[in-house]
Amino acid sequence: MSKPVLVDSKTHQNVRVKYAPSVVVTPIGRNCPVIVQEFQHLAAEYPIMITKNQSTGRFVCVALFGFEEDENLFIENARWQSSYVPLNIQRQPFLIGNKPTASGKDEHVVLLDEDDERVGTTEGEALFNNRGFPTPFMDKITSILRALQVGYEVNDKFIQRMLDLDLISPATFEIKFDNGEEREIQGLYTINQDRLRALDSTVAAELHGAGFLEPAYMMLASLGQMQKLIDRKNRVLNANG
Repeated sequence: MSKPVLVDSKTHQNVRVKYAPSVVVTPIGRNCPVIVQEFQHLAAEYPIMITKNQSTGRFVCVALFGFEEDENLFIENARWQSSYVPLNIQRQPFLIGNKPTASGKDEHVVLLDEDDERVGTTEGEALFNNRGFPTPFMDKITSILRALQVGYEVNDKFIQRMLDLDLISPATFEIKFDNGEEREIQGLYTINQDRLRALDSTVAAELHGAGFLEPAYMMLASLGQMQKLIDRKNRVLNANG
């Protein structure tokens, strides 16, 4: 059970975190939310898709790791088998929280899941030095969380602009694995390539100026990683006989 608490220099003076993003501690399913600022790194490893949040119905950008609900084909022997680990994984066991202020506007704060097995007092990275100031490690975590917070806001604007221009389309994949199993993967969306290419030059320039044109094309380019994902699945199937 997750137990996120506000990170505080007094409370967490002696706390340490065994931080290694490539080592998997908590289960990671077939996708995770990603932000447009990391699309360039992601596109070299994973298919970047759009899906709907089951709770809110809102579109979310995700990196795809597998085909089954709890399947992650990039993890072997509890380690990530990729050169880039998404920021939403790198930030663990920390997360962003909101703290009410006197002005009535919430303040973004850093939370720590104290129940995570990486958290202790004897091994790992210290959060604060002897004077109570954040360590370089804590500064790094804060930077990641800040990037995610800003990124989610940019994502919302990116997706809304894509919707305004009718550029988001369902993406259905019909796949046949080496063992003969046939699957139709639904519930995913991507950028409509034909409509994107047909955009008026003025609109295309506007998207470029807003920083939305490149991630749209990065998302399309990342679809080339789908075959590599299928290859990973086939290797697992063949290894299991």
